Amino acid sequence: MDELSWFLGTLRSKDYLPLSRLIPGFPRDLRTPNVLKTQVVGVLTRGFSNNGRRSKHLKMHIHELFKKSGADLIGKYPDLVSESVDDLILKMKAESRIRPYQQISMFYTMFEDQYIELLPKLLAAPNELSPLEALVDTEPVLNKLDKLVGRETFEDLIPVIQSDVLGIQDTKFCNDEDELLSELLKTKKKERYQLLFSFLITDERYKNPEYKRLCDAVIRDYHSKKYADLEKDFVQNKATIEGQARENQNLHARIRELELIEKEAAQLRQQLEVLMSQNEVATTAYQAANNELEQIKVKYDSASYWRDSIQRYMREIKPEDRHYLIVTDDPSSIVTTFFNIQGVARDALTSIGSKRLWDQRYKNTCFFVLRNNFISTDDWFQFVGLMNRFGAEYREVTGYEEMRHIAEIINFMLEEN
Repeated sequence: MDELSWFLGTLRSKDYLPLSRLIPGFPRDLRTPNVLKTQVVGVLTRGFSNNGRRSKHLKMHIHELFKKSGADLIGKYPDLVSESVDDLILKMKAESRIRPYQQISMFYTMFEDQYIELLPKLLAAPNELSPLEALVDTEPVLNKLDKLVGRETFEDLIPVIQSDVLGIQDTKFCNDEDELLSELLKTKKKERYQLLFSFLITDERYKNPEYKRLCDAVIRDYHSKKYADLEKDFVQNKATIEGQARENQNLHARIRELELIEKEAAQLRQQLEVLMSQNEVATTAYQAANNELEQIKVKYDSASYWRDSIQRYMREIKPEDRHYLIVTDDPSSIVTTFFNIQGVARDALTSIGSKRLWDQRYKNTCFFVLRNNFISTDDWFQFVGLMNRFGAEYREVTGYEEMRHIAEIINFMLEEN
């Protein structure tokens, strides 16, 4: 399998449209998915097989496409920029929205030499593996360390281990084997290699063949410690990167939200500019609207004052057994809010079937009935008949404007008291 066939095999039908936008001169009017796919494959095939030769047909080498796609991806996800292939793999693994072809593009864009070196491995990977999975080295880290240790001697590692051991306080130096054994039995297992090392470098004992097994033990324990440190750092770095990935996802979501808000704001600004250009009195209209808003505010403040005054007045003059209800299809209307009187729907009243039940619920209650909730005269007279049948006290509130309703109710209250 060649590189082009392998790359095309990673593509899905939804990948061809974003790829086509990266190809200079590619037609934008191709709507059929099959035609779009055929055209993109043709451009890449000509670029791959005829690279360097003149052609009247559109062509593009996949490496050039990789660079464009990689640059586009870095612009969207700047945190993907990495210092090593392993770091890049870990970051892309945490970013679930990155498509397989984008993984390839990022790898080639950031580490072209390593891409060329690892290309045979990518081509030989099973089809069910994504490029990211194919790049992951499945060999355990400890196996790598074992291979590395096999090529090293104790003498090679003396400068490295010495800088590590000498940085530890209270490092003991044993004069003979008996003292060494005694100290080892009192020392934690993971720290024994420090004692062995200080013993072996004294008088260059490591050159004595009798101490070869001790030298091997120092090498093994030193690399085990380093492996444990590396594994700890890896877990911490992975947790940090995964946390950053989650933060990036939240940040991208917020950015998209802000972009939508900005787009809506731009549309509103455009509409305002059109309105201003078409109507020379737009400024005057704005000033008039602003003045009207101020007047409404004054009216609102006044209404709030009178509402509070009326509520205080009602609390002072209303008998304790006197109740008011407003009959309306909108219990949360301005009228109920203004008087702080509960609203009741007509259905709640017409559903009562007996005088006894009516008296239990509404005895000593005066109803303010908003007439505009009745669609016909017959509808109104049926309701009036219900009120008369139960001997209910009610006041008909006429008109269609809420301010008129408020005024009439105030008059009713004043007349009653």
